[in-house]
Amino acid sequence: MLASTTAWAQVVRPAFRIETDLYFEDAKQPIKQNLTLFYEGVFYDFARDMQDSITVIDPNGKRIILLDRKRNVQARIAMDEILAMENEAQKQLVDSELSTLIPKPELTKFDPTSATLTIASPTLEYQAKCERPNDPDIAIQYAAFADWSSRLNAFYSDRPIPPFARLVLNREIANRGLIPGEIRRISSSRGKKNVVTSKLLSNWAISKDDEMRITKVGAMLVDFKIVDISTFLTQPSPQAAQKKSSAISR
Repeated sequence: MLASTTAWAQVVRPAFRIETDLYFEDAKQPIKQNLTLFYEGVFYDFARDMQDSITVIDPNGKRIILLDRKRNVQARIAMDEILAMENEAQKQLVDSELSTLIPKPELTKFDPTSATLTIASPTLEYQAKCERPNDPDIAIQYAAFADWSSRLNAFYSDRPIPPFARLVLNREIANRGLIPGEIRRISSSRGKKNVVTSKLLSNWAISKDDEMRITKVGAMLVDFKIVDISTFLTQPSPQAAQKKSSAISR
């Protein structure tokens, strides 16, 4: 669970960067690439495959901001609004077939030798190969980023993924003071298994170019027109419809 706004703001948080490549099945080329910068407690996520899309996750401001550089617009979503949607979805999950996605505590396993964590449900399994960052706060920041990214995917993406299993995974990783280096998501449906692999490359510092990216985003937050989320997600052309959301699925 995210720390309170006051507690989050009081901590001096280390800056770092993570590059994430997403692969489907045994593909050699990633289907999605992202660069995430963690700076002063704010997370800046740049979609490499959709150059116009940027997501800013601001725990201190209790908001998520979606930016579209092609249209010069932004949408701001209150975190409390997302949590309300999550709570409602949780209530509906009990009698739903989606309840099979909830990990079983008895199926949670951690191998300290390889730092590999596995959580599983009847139809979904996550396998995470982890590493220990050079600062414990990095694990806290990454868990917060992963949590809000999962929620964003669940409620604002054109390919919604229920966030509950991933939230459990994030908590189990963070409780051990780790971050993932690779995550495999194995889903089962009608006897068929689908595997999606995220490979993460972490660097415990950000570059001058990264700082410049953040500065440019700051200017966008001032200059871009603020629109409601439905307007933001309404794309002007069929080609752009594939970019419905700058949320991250990993």
